[in-house]
Amino acid sequence: NISGGASPFQITWNTTPAQSTATAVNLVAGTYQVTVTDANGCSSNATAIVTVNANPVVTCGDPSVCFGSSITLNGAGAVTYSWTGGVMDGTPFSPTVSQNYVVTGTDANGCTGTDTATVIVFPLPTITSNNATICQGQSALLTATGAVTYNWTNGAITDTTTVSPMVTTGYTVTGTDANGCTNNNVSVVSTLPNSAYIGTVTYSGGPINNGTIFVIKQGVSSALYDTVASMNFSGGNYLFMTGIPIGNYYLRAEANSGMYPTCVNTYYNNAYLWDSAAVDGHGCGSNPDTINIVMLEAPAISGPGTISGTVYEGAGFGQKIMMGPGNPTPYANVVPGVPVKVGKNPSGSIVAAGLTD
Repeated sequence: NISGGASPFQITWNTTPAQSTATAVNLVAGTYQVTVTDANGCSSNATAIVTVNANPVVTCGDPSVCFGSSITLNGAGAVTYSWTGGVMDGTPFSPTVSQNYVVTGTDANGCTGTDTATVIVFPLPTITSNNATICQGQSALLTATGAVTYNWTNGAITDTTTVSPMVTTGYTVTGTDANGCTNNNVSVVSTLPNSAYIGTVTYSGGPINNGTIFVIKQGVSSALYDTVASMNFSGGNYLFMTGIPIGNYYLRAEANSGMYPTCVNTYYNNAYLWDSAAVDGHGCGSNPDTINIVMLEAPAISGPGTISGTVYEGAGFGQKIMMGPGNPTPYANVVPGVPVKVGKNPSGSIVAAGLTD
């Protein structure tokens, strides 16, 4: 600024080349002198020191993010920062596509510098897993695909898991890919209730009005045949609603011997012995298993008779596993001295007794 003196003024800077305006431009760092001469020929000198500040070195990272997640961009090396793309420095945001963001940093001297952040947005993995339908007591194998590692809500940490829900249940699997991105899917295991057992029990005279029905699970041997349910019935009808798991079963009916003295215990398929009875493959769902049994009846017996047989040592009900060395014939494990009693019927009086020899 010039004050005093008479205009017009002549201005001379000692720059190279010399400049003659009030403001000198394009100066490098250094000391400069300016001489001002007014209209009367009077002059005055002033000195200006020019300092050139370096621009700040602004840096920012190149972050990556999974789709739907947020990131924060931060500039470094300056005092204030402004970003392209509407980004605010230090404020989280959720980019939807991969792109570049330019940051301009300004230091305390008002000098600026720039850098570019390349933001990569990874897509989420597509997780698939199967649904299943099972009967109560069964298991379902669930398998997930589409990721690298997996985590199921039942605690499994592999791509497969075996479940046995008693009611319809959803299992969520979370998959993580190589980029660390996660997604999930739900497998629904529909559990069907065990079917009911219904049926009739009759004989030549009509419905059995007083009896018991047994449900016997088939095993690998007769020693493993277990009675899993039984019930008394009347009117010739029975009904097992629930509680019998899926499997193979025999059904046996017994009539009240006092009311039906001629009826003998009878398996489904009109069999007296279990090994000739029909096996029912019991399932699940809303449709019941209908098993009707027609009781076998003993013929009328008159006069005295003879009963004979042999008792062997065995292993398990119905088994004939011989214990003698080499199973010699006749068997070495015949058991003598076993009491045998003969009655008129299962609950009647004893009419004969003896011992095996």
